[in-house]
Amino acid sequence: MAEILQELDTNYSLGLNGIGKPVTEFDVFSRLNFKQFNILSRVEKFNVIKNAVFNGSVNGVKVTPGTKFADSKIAIRKTQLVRRKSSAPAQDQFPEIKSTNFNRSISPPTVDSPPAFAPFEPPAPPTALP
Repeated sequence: MAEILQELDTNYSLGLNGIGKPVTEFDVFSRLNFKQFNILSRVEKFNVIKNAVFNGSVNGVKVTPGTKFADSKIAIRKTQLVRRKSSAPAQDQFPEIKSTNFNRSISPPTVDSPPAFAPFEPPAPPTALP
């Protein structure tokens, strides 16, 4: 989770409402595959780690619930990624690999355009060896 938060902070302008550098849970957890999330959630001190990370221990980035207590912009967009920084690499190391509950993907913002919903296209499954 720390690496994902560092990458989001490095590659994107975060937050819309002047309360620091927030991202939503979806911004973070949508970048973990099922196995990674399962291993993370079974760590003995998961709640302690989660609370520390969610309260800004990584680069001051705080993780918030997607729509709980959210303003209208977050409730509609479900993300706190505002714009991609011009200094960011072309590809994220941790791209989104999960969809919303409406089977939509939130395409990350670019330098010129905000995030938008798009049809979800899951990554291609690995092929079996012959």
